[in-house]
Amino acid sequence: DSDAFACCINLSFASLPLCTYLGMYAFYSCPIYSISLPKCTCVGYGAFNNCSSLRTIELPNCSYLYSYAFQNCYRLSSVSASKCVLISQYTFRGCQSLTKLIFSSCIYVGAYAFADCTSLSKIEIPKCTSIGFDGFSYCTSLKTLNIPNCQMIEREAFFNCTELSS
Repeated sequence: DSDAFACCINLSFASLPLCTYLGMYAFYSCPIYSISLPKCTCVGYGAFNNCSSLRTIELPNCSYLYSYAFQNCYRLSSVSASKCVLISQYTFRGCQSLTKLIFSSCIYVGAYAFADCTSLSKIEIPKCTSIGFDGFSYCTSLKTLNIPNCQMIEREAFFNCTELSS
């Protein structure tokens, strides 16, 4: 449910093996560094927003990552969500430690979804058909991009991706 563990200042790890839905702001501003959600199919609005210690997350059955879910998770370096089909707006904005993205099932990337991910150097989203405006803006380390099925790329989707070469 909403705000379930929000601002729990001593919570550093969580394993929720039976959780299928993570509500709005569930772990907002928690010092959590790792979480495993093997049955979760949906991560709600702002669920991990401002979890600046979060480093890894495993979501093997997640289909939907909603707005602001991981915004400003500065240390987040690894995301595993192979069944994810929708990444909403601002989902990973400001995740400065993300270096590589592989979302094999994703078809939609929302506005500002990965904006300001300054360490992101490689993107593989082979089924993606649409990228929202500023989706990857200011990904200043981005070098490689694989989006062969993309049909719509909105304005400034790759604005200021100064290292992009292929």
